[in-house]
Amino acid sequence: PAKSLDFYANEVSKIVKEVEVESLDYWVERAGSPGGARPKILYDADGIEWLVKFPADSDPKDIGKLEYEYSLAAKKAGIIMPQTRLFENKYFGSARFDRKNGKRLHMLTLSGLLNASHRYPSLDYTDIMKAVFWVTESMVEVEKVFRQMVFNVLCYNQDDHAKNFSLLYESDKWIYSPAYDLVYSSGVRGNHSTTILNEGNPNKSQVIEAGVDAGLKVGLCEQIYLEVEEATRLACKFTNYMYNYNLLWQCTPEEQCFILLPWRHSGDVDNMITSIKIIKYYQKSVQTPIYRRFIQASLRKITKYNTLEYLKKPVVN
Repeated sequence: PAKSLDFYANEVSKIVKEVEVESLDYWVERAGSPGGARPKILYDADGIEWLVKFPADSDPKDIGKLEYEYSLAAKKAGIIMPQTRLFENKYFGSARFDRKNGKRLHMLTLSGLLNASHRYPSLDYTDIMKAVFWVTESMVEVEKVFRQMVFNVLCYNQDDHAKNFSLLYESDKWIYSPAYDLVYSSGVRGNHSTTILNEGNPNKSQVIEAGVDAGLKVGLCEQIYLEVEEATRLACKFTNYMYNYNLLWQCTPEEQCFILLPWRHSGDVDNMITSIKIIKYYQKSVQTPIYRRFIQASLRKITKYNTLEYLKKPVVN
């Protein structure tokens, strides 16, 4: 009989914790070849082979729902993605796109193409866009990378390392692959793993300039930026939801800081100040380094706006 994904999630958790399972060979087969930080299995449903992810120990509890919402927002923003699905209302799944008519398609990550490490920042988006043009000889494919870059910047997907960009060989030519691993994620000290003109936390003008540097026309870059901006209001919406429904207290300190990051990076002064006050409130009860780091990084961010006087206002619980 078919096993539920809850069963798989429980067994995968045992493997991660190095607890003995009935058949390790079975799980090696189910895992397939994809790597990544989160455990995942290959899962057949409705005649489609899915890659289903399970939360890692460091993930927020609703990471599956969040990645699914991100996939919907990305598609709305014009980003080409595989079919996605939320299984059992908690496990994110994406249809495999490296298979066609039962045959495997050649897939090459930018990490492999450029011999670039995915473990630490090693590329700039301009490197990726120029490499994609060099392989595909198509500015249409470069445009896809630029659109994904804008999405990652606006939606705080900072785990955009070199293995999260790939090329696919289909119909006798190389194309930029459908996007994958798009979800809210915090980079080292709030910086993107792939820089934008050597900047880890870029502004709009730097994003546009990066596209122009890769050969795209400035008007097209501005149009794409506006399209993605209009389609994606997701990261702050998630933070608003957790705050407005008073759900932050249920989260761990790591999750609280993770959820509040969009406010810190939003440029909205009130949101930035509120995020600091919330963490200061929780810091009264729990002393942890992550709270201290969050406040210090937020203060550095907020000084750009000359708004430190806002911090003198009384804390509102």
